[in-house]
Amino acid sequence: LAQGTAEESRRAGPAVEVMPSGSPAIAPALRRCPAAADAASYREFALPGNARLWSLTCRKGSVASLHWFQAEEPVGEPSPLLLPDAERGQINAGEPGFAESVFDFDFGILRARSGPADREDCGIQRAWGWNGRTWVLLERREMPACIGLEPSDWVRTYAAP
Repeated sequence: LAQGTAEESRRAGPAVEVMPSGSPAIAPALRRCPAAADAASYREFALPGNARLWSLTCRKGSVASLHWFQAEEPVGEPSPLLLPDAERGQINAGEPGFAESVFDFDFGILRARSGPADREDCGIQRAWGWNGRTWVLLERREMPACIGLEPSDWVRTYAAP
């Protein structure tokens, strides 16, 4: 688990959204949508430390999912983003993707929620920060019962030191 030091965890830096480069390197990632889904759009972000992050939106009918890819340098080939998790070791955010996720590029924080599609009051919510070298898990919250609680009231099962 990439935890980093307390200083590194607090040092999540801002990223910059850039115009998609149209680089041939992104083409293989655009073909990684699940079966019968189409690549609807993608966004590109320049991360501190010269890395790149891409989000790929795949649609199958009215259902969309976000898939995340990263390259260690701006012209590098994107590979599926592997994120640390306190319970599962790593989460592959590229291949299966997330039904609900957002990258707060002003803060360098990627947030994702997993749980029942028709409910927002239960599941698992995670936040990762980019520290200029790697992704670190900042927080993980869980709510196993769908009882109307806001995510801020969910049980915190991990917090970065």
